[in-house]
Amino acid sequence: MTDDRLTSRIRGALFASGLIIAAMAALSAYAWAVLPADARIAVHWNIAGVADRFAGKWEGLVLLPAIALAVTAVFAALPVLEPRRRHLWQSSKAYSRIWLASLGLLGFLHAVVVLGALGRGFDTLTMVGIGLGILLMVTGNFLAKLHSNFFIGIRTPWTLSSERVWEKTHRLGGRLFMLSGLVLLLAALFGTGRAVVPIVIAAIAVVVFVVVAYSFLLWRQEQREGNGAR
Repeated sequence: MTDDRLTSRIRGALFASGLIIAAMAALSAYAWAVLPADARIAVHWNIAGVADRFAGKWEGLVLLPAIALAVTAVFAALPVLEPRRRHLWQSSKAYSRIWLASLGLLGFLHAVVVLGALGRGFDTLTMVGIGLGILLMVTGNFLAKLHSNFFIGIRTPWTLSSERVWEKTHRLGGRLFMLSGLVLLLAALFGTGRAVVPIVIAAIAVVVFVVVAYSFLLWRQEQREGNGAR
């Protein structure tokens, strides 16, 4: 039953992934036909939001759809490779939602790049902030619903060695992800694009430090309680 549920979720995610990748490919095909052969497409921006690297049509129009295809293949293959497959079955909804949120971000960023090349420019860092903010909030919402596994989630030596540590760490991590995503989204919508990069760096540093330290402290407490019970 659980195997059927995971298979059904994967099929649904594959179908949705196919639609996203097809839309990305269609946008690239349109831009390829419209843009001149020697077009230079912005593919990297500095902290001020100014484009500082440009690429030809192959990299600018093909790279992100190719990455999206590779990401889809990885997510589809992980359940076969996961040693704790039963846990992934139990996490099938969260797994598929995180998969599609990640792919949705790639599709969104691809649209920003291509539309910018077509002259319909946006504040790129603002768009990146919006996309990342939504991804963090979606991921945070489902993080606590992930059961322990070796591929998706907050995988420290201590979360992987204890179900209790995994659950509590992911509960806290989910809240931190959602808070970080909300702050980033609000900064992108109501602030300036220049605020996005510092907020992303600060959020990553704080969240990583807190969840790693928290998982270790929980594990050490569990060890002490176990030794005291003997």
